[in-house]
Amino acid sequence: MRNKVTWGSLLILVGGYIGYLGIQMITDTESGVSTMPMKTSVIYCVLMCAAGLAVVIYGLRTLLQGRKEQEELLSEDDSEDETEKDTEEDNK
Repeated sequence: MRNKVTWGSLLILVGGYIGYLGIQMITDTESGVSTMPMKTSVIYCVLMCAAGLAVVIYGLRTLLQGRKEQEELLSEDDSEDETEKDTEEDNK
């Protein structure tokens, strides 16, 4: 099982980069660096920004879910430790 917190963080970075590439496409077309027609550039920019946003949202959900699972595991470990201490004290 992969670490969901790390995976979610990486997804957020990838989604941001996809959005950055979409915006960079528009700026390159406006400045004349790219020969792509403006309509095509705008369409691809919108698609890439939407895809980037979707990846960022999925990454955030994964990150938050991973944190929640880690907190649950920590609380379960704490309750098990307390139970073990109680039984040791009862045995004395």
